[in-house]
Amino acid sequence: KVSEILSASKEYYIMLTLSTIVAVIGILKNDIAIIISSMIIAPLLSPNIALSFSMSIADMELAKRSIKNLFFGIGLVMLLSILFGNVLPVSLDNPQIASRMNLGATDIIIALCAGIVGALSTVSGISSVVVGVMIAIALLPPLAVFGLLIGAGYVGESFSALILFLINMIAINLSAVVIFSSYGISPYRWWKKEEAKRYTLYAILLWVILFIIIFVLI
Repeated sequence: KVSEILSASKEYYIMLTLSTIVAVIGILKNDIAIIISSMIIAPLLSPNIALSFSMSIADMELAKRSIKNLFFGIGLVMLLSILFGNVLPVSLDNPQIASRMNLGATDIIIALCAGIVGALSTVSGISSVVVGVMIAIALLPPLAVFGLLIGAGYVGESFSALILFLINMIAINLSAVVIFSSYGISPYRWWKKEEAKRYTLYAILLWVILFIIIFVLI
């Protein structure tokens, strides 16, 4: 259940810390296999999917917990990455860093696909392991690159990686809330169904507007 996988336990932050460390090592060594290892953990999957799910069932308590866990998770990844970037050699010529500084339409497509698969896994019961790989591809590496560049003093160059992360997060949430809506996910109580439709519409509008703003900025 979404509420169960969202619990902000110490294991959640341990997994997040370990996945960030592995991702940083993979990025700095330009080792795709190591980066994929960090992706499998996919600790940022739960809060994003839960946030979209909370709109569909008009559960504001779940929404608050989702946002809280998402912000704490993002903050932890950034903090660790900045610390590593401050003490480890970071080069803009590193292919894993350079690839996440160049934004393209394919990155948006990947993020949308990740959101769709993440939402489908929730409504169909597909194993979250495969889904986790796709979500992590879109979220963890660019966020880690952003922190590494900040820590290494490449502040100006770091914003491309941050924008990529934001694009991916917005695309994931947008596609997820649309999937939940199309599958008819709604509250059990009839008097909350209209409220859920309203929240879903607001969420879609918000993500679309943010998508457009970031696209214009690019």
